[in-house]
Amino acid sequence: MAADEPRLRATLRASGAADAEAPLERLLTMEAAQAAVLQDIRASGASSLHGWELPAAVRLVEGPWTAEGGLVTPALKTRRAEVARRFAADIEALNAAAAK
Repeated sequence: MAADEPRLRATLRASGAADAEAPLERLLTMEAAQAAVLQDIRASGASSLHGWELPAAVRLVEGPWTAEGGLVTPALKTRRAEVARRFAADIEALNAAAAK
């Protein structure tokens, strides 16, 4: 998922993470950042989504998903095949970690 930098930093500060002011490139790879975002997603969807609809893990990426970037259509629908192709290694790693 594309990271909203101000919200990510605010979420990290609220969770007490020491590196909330680290460069964005570092934040995106921090386990604490990924865990904080995942917790935020789960809390936001807990009342309206089934457990199987909530992600087991997330991978944070820099920049928005736009039609120009090829990850969504002009109607903002996810181009699943392109996402799967572009992030194949990340998806494989997330699935392997979730299977443990």
